[in-house]
Amino acid sequence: MNTLKKVLISAPLAFFMVLPAAAQTNSVSAVPAASPARPALRAVKRDALKNFRAAKQSERQNVRELRRDTRGEVREVRQAGRGEVKSLRKENIKKFRSNRSEFRDNLKAKREDFRNRLQEKRDEIRDRIKTKRAALKERLKNIRDERKKAIVERIDQRIQDLSNRLMERFSNILEKLDDVLNRIDSRADKAEANGRDVTAVRSVVTEAENAIAAARDAIAAQTTKVYEFNFTDETQLRQAVGTARKAAHDDIVQVRELVRVARDAVRRAATTLAQIPQVDELEVEASTENANSDASANGATNSDTNSGNTEVVE
Repeated sequence: MNTLKKVLISAPLAFFMVLPAAAQTNSVSAVPAASPARPALRAVKRDALKNFRAAKQSERQNVRELRRDTRGEVREVRQAGRGEVKSLRKENIKKFRSNRSEFRDNLKAKREDFRNRLQEKRDEIRDRIKTKRAALKERLKNIRDERKKAIVERIDQRIQDLSNRLMERFSNILEKLDDVLNRIDSRADKAEANGRDVTAVRSVVTEAENAIAAARDAIAAQTTKVYEFNFTDETQLRQAVGTARKAAHDDIVQVRELVRVARDAVRRAATTLAQIPQVDELEVEASTENANSDASANGATNSDTNSGNTEVVE
């Protein structure tokens, strides 16, 4: 009985002791042997990697060559562009010189012509004024009041002197406007030489030139006017003097308005010029213009047109 119990107990123990050993034997026997295809696979990978590196190196070389070719083409294009820019700049500078010379010559010619015309008108009217004053003295002999005679002669002198003095002042104002317009045109020429569009400036400059010319014509016409006192007796004396003074005043006002129109036209030209971007910074080579023609051009346009020197008589 005891022997049977020992057998029953030891049998399972033996079974469990043998089972792990068998499992270990099976796992060892399951490890496969080295495959003969692995060296070939490694060789294929090496060849593929070598070919990839060679292709990448070749691509890099092609990129380098393409970059060199592109740089060469860009350099050639830049050189060609620089040559065209230099040629265009020379043409613009040549045009700038021509425009400045032409404008200055026209300005000088207009001034000389106006001065000559004005002097001729003054020479013509000098004799007329003498004749008129002699006739006035003769007619005033019929006036008994000596004080009235002196007043009439003094008023006659003042009317003529006032007209001449104001016409001279208006002439000086127009010359100053000419100088401002010259600077505006100079700035416009420089802007055009630097590739800016100055069409609008040219248009208003032409308008200003025409306005100045119209004002000068009015001054020349006013210079030739002589104001006479039309009376037959002492009772008509006051009315005759008043009529002459009013006629002179109205004529002077008309001339003054034309000078105002010219001044406003020059101011519009300066305002139009100021709308060009960086117009006061644009320059051309120093040799393209005489130093005195544009020494104070920078920032001068608006200040000159607004200065008291260009204001007319109120």
